[in-house]
Amino acid sequence: MKILNSVWFSQMRPPSTIGIVVGEDAVTSEKKAYIGTGFGVDEDRDRKMIAEYGSPFPLEIVQGIADQLSRERLNEIFALRKVLVVADRVLTEIESDRDVHKADQIQLRGFINFVMKFEYKKEAGHE
Repeated sequence: MKILNSVWFSQMRPPSTIGIVVGEDAVTSEKKAYIGTGFGVDEDRDRKMIAEYGSPFPLEIVQGIADQLSRERLNEIFALRKVLVVADRVLTEIESDRDVHKADQIQLRGFINFVMKFEYKKEAGHE
């Protein structure tokens, strides 16, 4: 089976990690999904193990999980952008304040710019 994607959930009981693996059957080219546990040390190994020994899992549920995770991620991005816009406004106000060390201002401005660019790249799928 050719593994196409996987999603991982927090540990239920250490040392195992719960995962869902989606793949394409080598013979029929049919998409299939499996759920199982991995050791949480080597992602490729865990993906292969779940694809081979995991329990079959409905693709409709996988799609529902993906849709939910996408909505949650978008909400996180919008919330982060709001925080960064506020931080940018505060920084703009304090840049003229001589009591704030210039190096701190530059460092904060660089951090805000870096996070905003990184989030745009992640959203576009270019991590």
